Amino acid sequence: QTPLILPPPVPAGLATLLPKHSVVLAECADGSVMAFDFEPVTKESPTTAFQLLMGASTQGRFGVKRLRRLPKGAMRLGLVRPDARVEDVTEALNTSFDSQLSLSSNDCNSYSRAVLSA
Repeated sequence: QTPLILPPPVPAGLATLLPKHSVVLAECADGSVMAFDFEPVTKESPTTAFQLLMGASTQGRFGVKRLRRLPKGAMRLGLVRPDARVEDVTEALNTSFDSQLSLSSNDCNSYSRAVLSA
């Protein structure tokens, strides 16, 4: 599901045509899970929704938060490198990844691929 909130004049069914939202979840040694996310800064704004739907870009926000457990329905892709540190991944990506979000080229899916290759 997309984190973008579509304004009332836009049919709700349109959300099903948008790219699916992806978040990278990494299990930590203490059993908690770190969630790496990239979404619009103003995801509730009708202006943001229209900008993105018309093919323009908007300011994106990088996020990392700790969850107590793996969410239901999460898909396991593989193991995290044993020497990987959350701080290293976020620092590297937040300085090199373009924060202008676009549904066609620079979205949560491209951010997820960057996290997985960091």
